[in-house]
Amino acid sequence: MRIKSFYLIYESLLLLGFILALTDLRVGPYSIIGIVMLMISISIILNWELRWRQPRKIITGGTYSKVRHPFLSGLLLALYSVPTIFNSLPSLTIAITATFMIYYGTLQEEKELVNKYHNYRIYMEQVKYRFIPHII
Repeated sequence: MRIKSFYLIYESLLLLGFILALTDLRVGPYSIIGIVMLMISISIILNWELRWRQPRKIITGGTYSKVRHPFLSGLLLALYSVPTIFNSLPSLTIAITATFMIYYGTLQEEKELVNKYHNYRIYMEQVKYRFIPHII
């Protein structure tokens, strides 16, 4: 339950931070792309929340055979694309802070998954990377 609460708080803070970072928005093609990316990220997060509540088995195929948290890999990419598009120091600060929060959250989540699924430890040994293949 702590993990779900962590992600709900994280999502709220992330959304608030991006709204604050976008208040000085000069509308242009890149800003529109950034807003679309943000909307897609939020919809993915909400979809993931709904799936998280359903009982499931460990998925090991597709992108899950390369990294253990492909959703969070995409989220990290979106987090760092926003400060790049908007040239915004507050967005970069939020992205860096969120990176540490995500990393800590996955450590806690994986502890719970090891307890919940007896074969998750084997999966962790087979798929060594959490977010980016051959890096982390």
